[in-house]
Amino acid sequence: MDLISYETIRACHRAEKDEALQVLPENFFQSVRAWLAAKMAKQDTMSLLEADNAKKLIEDLINRRERKIVMAAIRAVRGSPPPAGMTTAEAAFFDSIVAQLTAFRTTTINSIIGPAALAESKVTAAIESVAAMKDETKKEQPQPPATSVSKSQNGHILLNILTDLPRFIGTDMVGYGPMKAGDMISLPAETAKLLLDKGMAKVALE
Repeated sequence: MDLISYETIRACHRAEKDEALQVLPENFFQSVRAWLAAKMAKQDTMSLLEADNAKKLIEDLINRRERKIVMAAIRAVRGSPPPAGMTTAEAAFFDSIVAQLTAFRTTTINSIIGPAALAESKVTAAIESVAAMKDETKKEQPQPPATSVSKSQNGHILLNILTDLPRFIGTDMVGYGPMKAGDMISLPAETAKLLLDKGMAKVALE
């Protein structure tokens, strides 16, 4: 593994001051560990000072990235897509926060306004978020006759997705997506109907 330089660490720290989560060089944190170990092994004053300064920069960089990932997880629970640029460890951290936030919101809001209202509000928020990001008017999709709906034995409806959708929580409190235009997916009838009503999908014919 090639060692990075102090200037690389400084450049990454400066870039991370931007609002968006930055893409780090490949194996960045592993390279930093190796670089610090090499500097500390030299034991000369200049190397030790440089290593100490680098540690402060890395700590601040990690703190900034943590804050961005936490805020992105909060937005994701409400229907926004995940941020780009996460490392493998950060992506796992992001997923765990989303799961905990979803469980907390489900328990808390469900105890106040009931499961049906909670589920519908989550799906509606996700759909409206997509509509805002696409910034285009969606045409109403005509509902096909009931006899043309492809249903499985467990009450699902087979849909053709018409537009890119972020991950959202269905009426059954299960996460779905993200989905891309052209995808075919089987969803519970209530969740499928919400997508159909918003023109985000159409029923796949038998």
